[in-house]
Amino acid sequence: APRGHGGFGYDPVFAPRGETRSVAELPAAEKHTQSHRGSALRDLHARLRRI
Repeated sequence: APRGHGGFGYDPVFAPRGETRSVAELPAAEKHTQSHRGSALRDLHARLRRI
């Protein structure tokens, strides 16, 4: 059953592996550490620092 009100789309339906909360229930900072966008931005930041 959907849980939480944060996020958008399917966030209330899915929970990260090993997590008991749905993505919609996670605080934004925690959600960003696990998202593909957060991963891409961390990678970009690391690459830009090497320039």
